[in-house]
Amino acid sequence: MTPDLLHQMHKGVFADHVSSWTKKSIVNGGEEIDARFRVMPPHPTLRHFKTGISKVTQWTGGEYRSMAKVFLGTLGGVADAKVIRAVRAAEDYMYYSHFESHCEESLEAMEATWKIFHAEKEVFVDLGVRKQFNISKVHNVLHYPQNICSRGTLDGFNSETTERLHIDLAKSGYRASNKRRYIIQMTIWLQRQEAVKRFVSYLQWAMPGYIAERSGERNDGDDGDEDSEDEDGLDESEENVKTVKYTVARRPPLRASVTSIQNDYQADWFTWYLDEFLTNHAIASKIPIDTHHDSNMLPLLSLYKQLRLRLLPIPEAASESLSDVVHATKRIDSFWTAKGLVKETPAKTSIVLVQVADNDPKKGPLHGTHDSSIPGLFH
Repeated sequence: MTPDLLHQMHKGVFADHVSSWTKKSIVNGGEEIDARFRVMPPHPTLRHFKTGISKVTQWTGGEYRSMAKVFLGTLGGVADAKVIRAVRAAEDYMYYSHFESHCEESLEAMEATWKIFHAEKEVFVDLGVRKQFNISKVHNVLHYPQNICSRGTLDGFNSETTERLHIDLAKSGYRASNKRRYIIQMTIWLQRQEAVKRFVSYLQWAMPGYIAERSGERNDGDDGDEDSEDEDGLDESEENVKTVKYTVARRPPLRASVTSIQNDYQADWFTWYLDEFLTNHAIASKIPIDTHHDSNMLPLLSLYKQLRLRLLPIPEAASESLSDVVHATKRIDSFWTAKGLVKETPAKTSIVLVQVADNDPKKGPLHGTHDSSIPGLFH
């Protein structure tokens, strides 16, 4: 049997066994781990589990990976040191397994991490969590280095590739139906999609350089940030700077005055940048941007809560394109409603570093970048 990273490693060894044993080894482990996942600060490359991980009923491959990214960090100060070492070794082995190319050193490091896991896993017996480890999935992954040598890297056998077809050939078609007699509707939908793709292929052959225009598509973002908001769908910008594209809501969800933008969003240099923009584009502004005006006379400007950047692919770091979400929401005080007290919502902002000069690798990875709050830096 060829290796299967999704079901053997992510779902099998890590989710069904290692993480489960770890929670049982901690006093009130389920509640404690859930609490730590809930208070995790948001980050664009990490999924925020608002309700913890115990209440997730249907896991996806993306959720397994997102959980594993931060699971080890949630154990600090609450789990036994041997438990932490066992979890770390299991995760190291899992990430070594995902390498798209291997050498003798990486295979030796991979085998060394599994030996560490076997040496440390006895702590689960000492803590009364397990009695033995005669588990087929735990044994099967032991042969991964031999499988890599005989068959090649494991990304070629990962069932996540075929799992993707569930979205393209089943889930998307079901969502397009009215949920009644959906099999017939899904079949027709797939036939039409295939017909469109064939016709596009013909046009690209007959008209070199032809690019199909897409409309009505939505960005599902199934493995992205759990807090991402789809304000009536996303519109992709026509701006293309070094092929980095961005998406925003089709309609701005908020409106605020200049004074509110400066005070509530801590955008101290907003009027400076606005005036600079209008000047550089030779726009005669009739908008009073001076905050000394009466606040009732100031216009309301449209605001977006977030900006999603589609990052450039880096073959050395990832095999698929990534996205980054820039958040900008203000703090909302608690208030009473007919249903009771609505708790305070903290501000959610992102740190932004902008490349303003050519990078010199010898001077560090952040050379040529500056904090976007510096006035007059960007034009």
